[in-house]
This record gives sequence, C-alpha cells and structure tokens, in this order.
Amino acid sequence: MWATSNFVRTIAANSAGSSSSSNNSGLAEYLRPVDALLMFADGSLLLLSEREADAMQRLAWANAKQRGSSSSSSSSSSSSSSAPILLQLAYARHTFHAVSSSSSSTGGAVRLALALNGERVRTLQQLALTPADLVCLQLFAGDTMYGPAGAASSRRQQPQPQPQPQQEREPALMPHLRALVRRKRAGVEEVVGLRGNLALLPRSHLEQACEDA
Repeated sequence: MWATSNFVRTIAANSAGSSSSSNNSGLAEYLRPVDALLMFADGSLLLLSEREADAMQRLAWANAKQRGSSSSSSSSSSSSSSAPILLQLAYARHTFHAVSSSSSSTGGAVRLALALNGERVRTLQQLALTPADLVCLQLFAGDTMYGPAGAASSRRQQPQPQPQPQQEREPALMPHLRALVRRKRAGVEEVVGLRGNLALLPRSHLEQACEDA
C-alpha cells in the first residue's frame, strides 16, 4: 500500500528552530481522509489526494468518451486487465459486503469504479482488492466497525430496548481484522485517535478483534 506525496504532506511545516524529524512527526496531526485510490494489476494500492483523484477521474472520463466514439472495442478491451483502476473506499466496502452476504459467489456490480483506460469495472472479480487490503484501508481511515454498514455504524446511536436480542452474525472481515490487530491495542488506539474516533472504540468490532485471544 502506497500514498502519493500530496496525500501524505497536507501542510507545509515550518523548519525554523526545529528539526526535520519533529516536522515529519507533526504531519500525523493533519491526515487526509481515505477516499479515492488507484489499484494496479499486481494488487498494489495508491492513496490519492482529492485533487489527484479529480485529475484521474477526468482522465478516465476522457478515455471512456474516446472508447465510446471508437468503432473497434476489441483492441482496447485487451488492455483493461493492466490498466489501473480508480475506486473509492466507501463503494469498495459496500460491494464487498453485498457480495459476501449474497448467495451468489460470482460477484456484484462495483459502483463508480473506472479503469484509467475508460473501461467501467462491473464485477468484484475485476478488482485485486483482498479482504486484508480492505481491513488495512478501513483501519487507516479510523473505522471501528467492520460490518456492512461500515463507517456509518461507527457513529454512536441511542440504545434501543430489544425484548429478545438476536445473535449477530460475525462480519466477514473479522478474521482478517483479528490477524492484523490482535494484542495490538496500543497501536490501534494511536491510529484511531489520530482520526478522532477514539471514543468509538469501546464495544466495537475493532476492540473485540484486539482483545480476542
């Protein structure tokens, strides 16, 4: 997993009277939200800033328009497997849970995912995104809940009385989350705290994964 320099460096640190190491550590206080990313054929991920994502979107749209006006689609479709894919974390997460909860294993439509050559990505199989990748992205984004509702379920809600609570099905991402954060609560608290979500950690999927033996 990689990030562009524009994604990482959100501020211009003042070097006067301070060392470069202290300046770099201060950059963690100004983290960009994890939203758009490029996925390459080898499975590598590149996090993009907002402006970079807009530029990649314009490039994909321009190529899609050119593909639409071209009469031969066979030659362009042959390169689709190697073209980087622009997608958003929210839509990738939604699609993953939609497919994992479905009885069909053929995959589902990926929302708003485009290859940079202009071809629309229509199934999850066209992505090299693994559950482990998705867990890493959500953790870096500061998510504490890893079920179908994603980040939305991380927000606190007023407790509703339930006469007979039902047994919840474990989210499909939980085994991968445990493998990443088990017995690493201190590091988890640091990452989630940088995103301002430390108050959402208690009784969350993330806390459960940290404490599982």
